[in-house]
Amino acid sequence: MTPYPQVPGVEHSAPGWGSTSYHSVQAKFTKRFEGGGNAVAAHTFSKLISDGSGNAWISALRSSYYCRRLHRSLSPDDQRSCLRESYTYELSFGRGSRGPVNRILGNWQINGIATLNSGLPLRFRVPGNTSHSFGGRQAPDSTGTDARLEHKNFDPTTTKWFHTAQFTIPKPFALGNLGRVHPTIWADFVESSDFSVCKNFQIGDRITTQFRAEWFNGLNHPIFGNPGTRVGTGRVASQVNLPRQTQLALKNIFSSRPGSGTAPEKIRGPGGNRDVTTATAASTVGTRFRPSVAGRS
Repeated sequence: MTPYPQVPGVEHSAPGWGSTSYHSVQAKFTKRFEGGGNAVAAHTFSKLISDGSGNAWISALRSSYYCRRLHRSLSPDDQRSCLRESYTYELSFGRGSRGPVNRILGNWQINGIATLNSGLPLRFRVPGNTSHSFGGRQAPDSTGTDARLEHKNFDPTTTKWFHTAQFTIPKPFALGNLGRVHPTIWADFVESSDFSVCKNFQIGDRITTQFRAEWFNGLNHPIFGNPGTRVGTGRVASQVNLPRQTQLALKNIFSSRPGSGTAPEKIRGPGGNRDVTTATAASTVGTRFRPSVAGRS
């Protein structure tokens, strides 16, 4: 029986209950190249523990109002490993040469950004609630057997994300023995790599044409959405990123004055010295290509 049977239910408007504990180790590496360009890599290894998340208990999937310690676990926002890399490098071949060789081979530049993040822990549910707890929810029962499956050659059309037989619906008037999130089953990790190459062609003193070739999600790596986590489900039904996109573009930059770039240029006039910024106008023409993604190899 509920402690206040005369009250059918209680609603909360963004309660501020909950506590978190966050620890991390961070490292950053920076390299500048003598010929031009640089590379930066940053990595964070962390752990986030909480008894509430987001809108405190409303989004914490709590089982009881009376014991917050019952829900202390990994946070649904715990992202254990985050790696970011970026680089810019000016290619050396053709540098210093003149004539057609420099126009074709010189002044090329490559750029890239790479991201590699671990997935987020999953929260499991049951289709109903027979716990009859006051304002709480019911979690599944776990058999205690490792439910993880190999995802190296994962195909969402034929394979489940985890071993669904290891989760069952608890008996009535029981909360279930699984915590707020599962400690070893995670959503898909994030792997994203963007590349580009570009070159500037100087046409006279006032026109610069820039050619760019860009690849977004260059390795064509799919990032799968969260699997179904109700007892008996376990399949992935969505992809949260786009397939590889290839973009080719030409940009013409027109300068109103002979010279380079838009840096302020000192000139002398009737009013003495003053700064004048070179005005520029640009026009861009480009196209994109998008292949499809099917499964992971």
